[in-house]
Amino acid sequence: MTLKLRQSSFAPPPAARAVPYRHADGREDPFHWLRDPKYPEVEDRAVLDYLKAENAYVDAVLGGEGDLRPALLEEFKALVIPDDSAPAEWIHGRWYGFRFQAGREYPLWYVKAAPDAAETVILDANREAEGHGFYAVRDWAVSPDHRWLAILDDIDGSERLRLRIRDLASGADVHTAAVPCSPGLGWSSDAGTLFYIRQDDKQRPGDVAWNTANSRNRRIFNDPAGLAAGRNQRAYLVQTYVRDMGNGQHVIMREIDVPIRVRGRHWGGFRTAYKL
Repeated sequence: MTLKLRQSSFAPPPAARAVPYRHADGREDPFHWLRDPKYPEVEDRAVLDYLKAENAYVDAVLGGEGDLRPALLEEFKALVIPDDSAPAEWIHGRWYGFRFQAGREYPLWYVKAAPDAAETVILDANREAEGHGFYAVRDWAVSPDHRWLAILDDIDGSERLRLRIRDLASGADVHTAAVPCSPGLGWSSDAGTLFYIRQDDKQRPGDVAWNTANSRNRRIFNDPAGLAAGRNQRAYLVQTYVRDMGNGQHVIMREIDVPIRVRGRHWGGFRTAYKL
């Protein structure tokens, strides 16, 4: 199927107005006004008017007589394997995997004691999606003792993820976090602690500029200073270097590192630094 469109055949697309705005970290963001703080419940009249104008433009270009969107949708759907699955993964001594069922929109996750053993469903996204206009499982993690399942899902498309902990023995959720989260889960070895990532009002876990300046969460330290700190086995190491703060800003840092040893073996380094 080939669709040929000429931009000159249509009126110009709507253009969002630029409104001067400066973030606290100095970034210029002329389209900040398009971020409704109540998203996905958009209530700002200016934002709604602009979105309606964009949708009207799409309908004008692709809609009308000979609208190809329904046919394109069916063509894309025909490319999907209805009962797709992935090989199970060995986690804490058991096999965990997911698969789709023909005629169902979402996957389900299961556990097996052995590759050829019967499966036990631990999470059925089709059931979880009931009552929601949007649904997606973004992350999950099973505890080392196989008793708890931590689930991060998006129930409205906002990417502010809901965190739940499920008792796999009963199948009931025993806790739901009252704060939005970002993908990333990990259990302690004794299954007594769950580590997760909270979002603030600006969803900063995905904000590269802010994280560069303020956070080192989940970062791989393969820069010269990080490698030197990790490899150092002397009593202490003092380093001075330039740190990237994002948005073209840099500061001079002085860092003091000491080695960490566990049962006599060098494990890594403890780092502390301050700005000069």
